[in-house]
Amino acid sequence: MKKERGLLIVSLFAVLLLAMVSSVSAEPQGPIKCDIPLMIKVHDPDDYPFIPPPYPAWIGPIEGCEIKGYIVFTHDPEYPMADFAEPGPPPPPVLVGNTYHFYELFTIYSLEGDPVIQGKDKGVLTFSNWRFHSVGAVTDTSPEWEHLMGSQYFSKGALDSPGLTLPGFASDTTMKITPGK
Repeated sequence: MKKERGLLIVSLFAVLLLAMVSSVSAEPQGPIKCDIPLMIKVHDPDDYPFIPPPYPAWIGPIEGCEIKGYIVFTHDPEYPMADFAEPGPPPPPVLVGNTYHFYELFTIYSLEGDPVIQGKDKGVLTFSNWRFHSVGAVTDTSPEWEHLMGSQYFSKGALDSPGLTLPGFASDTTMKITPGK
């Protein structure tokens, strides 16, 4: 009788432990690292009908991670933006020395075109080597990704060719979303 009760307790403990491990592993514990080869272009509803204006925008597929879909970066209207077509200096603090400071909104869309992760970032593009990096945070998610709410966002890369022309490419761009502790 005691042996059967002990076996039952050990069995229940094993089932409970297995259930706890299964539920914890459903959400990534570490950073999510993805490749995001980007292209800056003017809106083309035939290519990306689910992406709203304003344009131009950086657009790219998300590759090499558990997130499947596309990412879109647009200018954050809360901040000034340099207009390189207009004569005269842009509003500060956009151009500082050899750097361009940018402020963006990003949205990750599922393959079906539904927004699943949104956030804000700010970054710097250095004109001497055409490299950029940005930092930000996840500000909204779909229920499937709610464990990433408030997570830190990072991206880095380089423009494929010097200059700010359309279309432009940054094919070696990576992003990382680091869940909060």
